[in-house]
Amino acid sequence: MKQVLLVNDWPGVGRVAAKINWPVLSAANFSTTLLPTVILSGHTGLPFPVSRHFLAEDFEQFLCDWQENGYRFDACLTGYFADADQVSCFNSYLNAEAPMSVIVDPIMGDDGHLYTGFDLTYVEVMKGLVAKADVIMPNVTEAAYLSGYPYSLQSTHSDITKMGQSLLALGCQQAIITGINLVDDSDYIYFALIQAEKPLQLFAQKKRPFHYHGSGDLASSLIAAFYWQGSELEKAIIETIAILDEVFDLPLNQDPDQMKYGLIIEPFIARINSLLTRENDINETRK
Repeated sequence: MKQVLLVNDWPGVGRVAAKINWPVLSAANFSTTLLPTVILSGHTGLPFPVSRHFLAEDFEQFLCDWQENGYRFDACLTGYFADADQVSCFNSYLNAEAPMSVIVDPIMGDDGHLYTGFDLTYVEVMKGLVAKADVIMPNVTEAAYLSGYPYSLQSTHSDITKMGQSLLALGCQQAIITGINLVDDSDYIYFALIQAEKPLQLFAQKKRPFHYHGSGDLASSLIAAFYWQGSELEKAIIETIAILDEVFDLPLNQDPDQMKYGLIIEPFIARINSLLTRENDINETRK
């Protein structure tokens, strides 16, 4: 059984962040270990104040405990870090460990701006983690900050290609840019797959009138799961978009009273397990 390390924040109330990552990775039959970065009373999109507990010394101590006891991982998925110190600490941990598959969702901004508490120093430190990744999955804002390419509300194919090549130049093997609005296309939003010596590939998803809390976490978890089960990234993205659309279409996920708490994915866990198990069986047969 593949040992997977999940690094992300954990909200008490709300279905986002690690609360979305965990069930998807478990449905993929991975033995998943959580390294929490922040513990919150609720996710930050809720319409009321939330309490936060930042793990500082604890974060590093967790990693030290695992190292001292010989606990090793085959792969890791990273999401939100509390600050640059946590990112630096995790970079040092990866440097000291045996090689593992690393997928980075560099959560730090949206809509052209960094999230509160992050600055350009954080971006520079994040570049060090990006350099170790098999796959990174930034949104357009994060890709712009990491690549140095100007952010725009709408992008051309040329914009995405140049931005993507700058991301690969940081050292990551492959990049998936999410949430792309293309010029002259108001009906779809796009995932872009950028790989060395391959043309840009775009994958369309129908635009929705709502913002779904946790959708990015669900996408990163699914893509990671399919990838670690042996799928090509192209297929991983296509399967992920199909599952996202099914989840978004669930009536409860269109209910304003429920939407503020994040995506309801429980009705889909069995199907996700079936898809990922089948994918693993197919890829094992091909070996």
